[in-house]
Parts: sequence; structure tokens; C-alpha cells
Amino acid sequence: MGTGATEIIALFAGNFHISAEVGRLRVSYDEFAARSQHDDDPDQSRHSDHPKSHDLDAFTTTPAYFDPSSGPPGLLGYIPDFADPFPPGRAHVILGEIPDHFPSLAGSSPGSPILIALAQDAPVITVTYEPGGDQHAIYLQQHNLLWDNDIVAPDGSTAASLQMQDIDGSLNALNEQANAELPSELTINGYDTASLIAFASDHDAAWAATGETTRIDVEPGTYVNGELQPDGGELPIFPRTFDSGEAAPPDQYPTDVPGQFVTAGSNLVANAATILDVNHALGTLVVMGDYFRTDAIVQVNLYVDSDKIEYAGNTGFDIEGHGNQAYNIASFLDTDLGVPSFAGSSIFAGLDWHVDVFNGDLYDVQSITQSNWLYDNDVTVQDSYETNYQLLVGANEEGNFGQFLTIGGDYDLVIVLGDYHEINFIYQKNVLLDPDIVKVLGYDTLPEGDGLTDPSIVSGDNWLHNEASIEQVGTSSYVPITPDWEALIAQLNNGTAELDPASGLGIPNFNDPALNILLVTGDMYDINAIAQQNVVADADVVIQALPDAAADSTPVMQVANTGDNALGNFASIVHTGPAADYYIGGDLYDDEMLIQSDIVVADNDNITQNDPNALANELVAFTSPPEDDGGEGGPAPGPSHDPGHTDLLGHVLV
Repeated sequence: MGTGATEIIALFAGNFHISAEVGRLRVSYDEFAARSQHDDDPDQSRHSDHPKSHDLDAFTTTPAYFDPSSGPPGLLGYIPDFADPFPPGRAHVILGEIPDHFPSLAGSSPGSPILIALAQDAPVITVTYEPGGDQHAIYLQQHNLLWDNDIVAPDGSTAASLQMQDIDGSLNALNEQANAELPSELTINGYDTASLIAFASDHDAAWAATGETTRIDVEPGTYVNGELQPDGGELPIFPRTFDSGEAAPPDQYPTDVPGQFVTAGSNLVANAATILDVNHALGTLVVMGDYFRTDAIVQVNLYVDSDKIEYAGNTGFDIEGHGNQAYNIASFLDTDLGVPSFAGSSIFAGLDWHVDVFNGDLYDVQSITQSNWLYDNDVTVQDSYETNYQLLVGANEEGNFGQFLTIGGDYDLVIVLGDYHEINFIYQKNVLLDPDIVKVLGYDTLPEGDGLTDPSIVSGDNWLHNEASIEQVGTSSYVPITPDWEALIAQLNNGTAELDPASGLGIPNFNDPALNILLVTGDMYDINAIAQQNVVADADVVIQALPDAAADSTPVMQVANTGDNALGNFASIVHTGPAADYYIGGDLYDDEMLIQSDIVVADNDNITQNDPNALANELVAFTSPPEDDGGEGGPAPGPSHDPGHTDLLGHVLV
């Protein structure tokens, strides 16, 4: 018998970590805070305790997910009390420890309006006008591409010939097949802000032409793979977390025994994005034209995991070629802030009104696109039996994290003379190509003594995960435009400086004695979009062989892992509407769309137990260098090949 492991060889040819966190926050502050309202001191702000706008260059760029102190100074004291978009235990599981940037949604209501009584002898309402209105067009792109194709084999080995051909072409074909799941009515030429605005205009015009005001009404709640879940039900939890990179990963395999260990899969790719749209938070919204609202979530998981596993030996083999899991989780949430409708009430808006006039169409557009492409197609050969030989050619990580928070004018009343176009859209896609070739030759004759464990082969156990939520925060009270409203809006549009006090009845004032109004003369485009994709090719060839001499040595472990990949997308959009009432002069067009697709293109493993002698003869061409044919003038003989102490580090091609 041998004396045990004589050396440890650990080769890390993979284990890359790529993460991008760009443009975590985008903030626009309330211009009302800086407007003077004091006759005795025109330079004094009535909200002088509000922080002023910060220079963007002063914002820290330290990743927030690992450094709780990285928030922009003074910001957290200003933002409204809105929710962390990912509930505990959801996206936190892949991002690790995240500081609590956004407190609970509880208490996020604007509160009760100011109770102002209309006296019988009240003077006229005084209205001042100035150009104003805050608009955004923000587009964040985050893309990772990692090419980690490794070959670890003796010189002259033909093992690479076993690998799948045209991996790139096959991966692109699968990606196009996944793209075809997107319905034609949601096909967008691009996710830049200009393309989204054009899409919204064309989409809503075509919708209006159909005459259908409500197309699809998805019941609020959480759906898993197309099934509505009971309240409080358990949801699948993404199984992996990102390594912070602060410490070396723990040893996955024992190091005190001889063994052949290879990790060619175990890749982690994930995207996480959040849009909190608190822009133009308001009490009342009046739209003279049509109101179009589309909330849509499209989720696609598609994979190929057809493996060819061939093994031989006089021991039991623990083989997992299947075990793949794919989940699409989507939530549509409606959060009412508890503010009652004030339509027709006697509540009074006050005598001091200020109107910001925005001429033309107003754009409030936020878009995030995130993608991870990973090529990790490895070829490994191991035939040592007196060393602890660990190959890590997979275990790569790619991640994108993006977060928008937009805060605009804090208006009590927003009036849109044209149409209102609201779109909240999340598109998530995972594509995995994982066809592996695994050949493992174990013991022909069992060695004497204890300590032998069954060989382990894992080529499945992949996890594909999409999780998305769209939350509407505000009232669901829709009221038709009344003649009184039409008369009031006509006066404001004409710039009337004095109004009859009765014009202010039924309009809540949530801020201060001055009623703050935004008047948009054109259409309003209120668009939030997140598109995420993970595309992974992990087509591996793994060969492990024990020669006859290994039977006289210390028992050798054999572990091969070519699967266990994790692909995840996490997205959340929180959109705030009016707290009190919607007044709509035209039609209300409402559409909620949910598409969840799990496509298994192929998951047919071919697992064969072979004759040890036949498999040993087949593996000779892969484990041994070619012999010299004896011809003159040929290259000098290479080093001798000793499978007992093989060190392939000199033959690594990455």
C-alpha cells in the first residue's frame, strides 16, 4: 500500500469575479424648497431646513452593497419613507449584506391634508405663474462579458475533440429562441429613453384604435411559474451568494487524502435592479385626455443540459445528471396609502396658489439594462493517484447592481392637458447551454483497507431564477372630469391671476398654505423599464482515470462537477401615483400583463456503465502524450509521463 498523499496540486484557472455597480442613485430635488415666500425676507426659504441639491461629482462611488457608509451625504434625511424594494430574504440572498437604504413602506403616506376652512367673506385666490416642471431621461447600461475557456491536459491529448462543436452558434440560437417569447406588442427597438418614448406613443395609439380600454387584468399577488400563490406562502430562495472577495474561498474538497477533484461548473451570474419612481409625488392628478397604464412582467428561463456520462470501475458511483430547477416569480402589488377621496368635499386648498407651467410634452423616463455573458467551456484531464489534485476551472461570478431613486417636485395638484402615458415594464431572461462529456475510470480492483468513498459526478443541479415585482403606490379612486374642473383648468391655462374661492373646494393641500401646481400643456410620459439577461455556455469535457497501479496505493477520491450553475435576475419597480384622486377627462386604458416561460430545450442524459478495460483503452489517447514514432529529425522527446505524480500546470491553456 502507498503511504498517502505525497503532494497537493491546486490549479485555479477560473474563479473570476466581475461585478458592476454604476449609477446607484439619481436624485432630483424639490425646487419648491428653494422658492421664497416671505415678503419681509425674499432670500429666506420657507423650507430652509431642506438640504440643497448636491453636486453629482461629490457623490461617493463606493459600492453600497458592501459599504453602509457610502450613501450621498445628507440624502437619507430628505427622501420619503419608501420601501426597500426587495423584501428580506429575497434579493438580499445574492447580494450579501446590504445596508438598509430605504426604510419600511409603513408611514410613507403624505399624511392628512391641511384643514383650511373657506370663510364666507374670503378674498379671491391669488395665483402666480412661472415656467417649471422637472423631467428626467435616464438610461443605465451594465454589461459583463467573460471568456474563460480552459484546457488542462497533457501535451498532445485529443480530449478537446470531444467537446461540443459550434458552441457560440448554438448559444446564439438559444438566445434568439428565448427572445421569441416576448410578445409582439411588447417588442421594443431599444431600451434607451428615446426608443421607450417612441414605443409608448405607438403602443398607446394602437391600443386606443382597438377600442378596448381594459385588455388583461392580472389579480394582485405573487405568481410562481404561472400559479398564484397563497398569502404568506413560501417562495423559492436563490441558492447562491456573491463572494465579497475579502477572503479566499474555503476549501471545497479535503486536502489530506489523494484525489482527483474538478470544478468546471458552479458559475454564478446575477442582475439586481430597482427603480423607485417618486417623481411628481402628488395629492391629485387631473388628465384632460386619455390615461394609458401598462404594467408588464415577462420572464423566460431556457436551458440545454444533455450530458454524456461514461463510467467504469468496481465501486458504486454517485451520479446527478438532472436536478435542474427553474423559477419565475412575479408580484403585482397595490398599496393604498389610506388617503380618502376628496372629490366633492368641502376641504379648501387655500388662497395662495403657485403654478409651474411646463410647455409641451413632459418626460419622466428611467431605464436600466443589465446583461451577463459567460463562456466557461473547459477541458480537463486527471490521472494522478498519489497526489491531492484539485482543478478549479469554473466558479466564475458576474454581477450587475443598479438602483434609481427619482424625486421631483412635491406637487399638490398636477394637471396634464394632453394624454398620460404610464408604462412599468420588466423583462428577464436566463439562457444556459450546459452539455457535458464526463468519463470517469475508477478502480478495477478495490484496494485493501478503509477510506474509499464512492466517486461523485454532478453534471446537473443548475438553478435558473427570475424574480420581479411592480408596486403601485397611491389611490385607486378615478373620478370623471366635472364642469367645475373644466372651468378651473381653462382659467389656469389662460394665466388667470385671481380665482373665485369656490374654485379651491375639494382640492387637498398636503404641504403648506400655498397650493403647489404643475400644469403640463402637452402629454406626460411616465416610463420605468428594466431589462435583464444572463446567457451562459458551460460545455465541459472532464476525464478522470485511475490506472491499475492505483489499487496498490492509498484510496483515491474522485469528484467531478460540471453543473451547479446559478443564473438569477431580480428587479423591482415602485411607482407612486396621486394619494387622493385621479380625474380623467378621456378614457382610462388599463393593462396588466404577465408572461412566465420555462423552456427545456433538452435535458436527456446518456449515462453508461462501461467495461473498465474498454474505457481504459479509450482514455489512453486523452491521458497519455503521443509516443515518438522513431522517425529521424523529429522533435526531441518530451518529459516522461508519471501518472502517480502528474503535475499538469505546465500544460495549461487558458
